[in-house]
Amino acid sequence: MKKLFNLVVPVLILVLSLLIMLSGSFLKRPRGDYDNVIKNIDTTTKAVLSEDWKLADQNTQKLDSSWKTIVKRIQFSSERTEINNISLSIARLKASIIAKDKSSALIELNSAKEHWEDLGK
Repeated sequence: MKKLFNLVVPVLILVLSLLIMLSGSFLKRPRGDYDNVIKNIDTTTKAVLSEDWKLADQNTQKLDSSWKTIVKRIQFSSERTEINNISLSIARLKASIIAKDKSSALIELNSAKEHWEDLGK
């Protein structure tokens, strides 16, 4: 019995660890509007293109909030550099919107979108 226990426990721990590490693409899926990162990126992009800076700022706050929700779920299953790159893009986006710099805001939105697509691969 003890031999079986000594064999099964490490195997279960390895299988559980493997499942956690491979679950990134599943965990990044939105559960509702409160954590839909890609929708918030698209609505922010539309606001920036129309140069509606107030709406862009509101959408960026929603994007930041939804991103912080997602990070809690994917922090163990995704690459840390991708997570940091998205966080950095959102921070730069906030500064671009404050400065009302359309081109920089669009660059950061597209950068965040590309990193999002690479997340969990």
